[in-house]
Amino acid sequence: MIKKINPFFAEIVIKTRQPLGLFYVRQNGAYIGIDNSTGHAWVEGFSDLSSCKQWLRNPSMSIQISEQEELYGY
Repeated sequence: MIKKINPFFAEIVIKTRQPLGLFYVRQNGAYIGIDNSTGHAWVEGFSDLSSCKQWLRNPSMSIQISEQEELYGY
């Protein structure tokens, strides 16, 4: 199940790698997906919720890391 979370909880998931699961947060006009299903907290940014949820279901469709850093400062 993909869960919507708030920015505060998203930061906790990314920093602590807990709890495990699939999450997204709406922040600064973008949707940020967090795949923490394995405890690695993979993070990707998207302009729409549909693309975000699709990536969370299939994380192999990833954007380049440099694009992610440019868009969200990670």
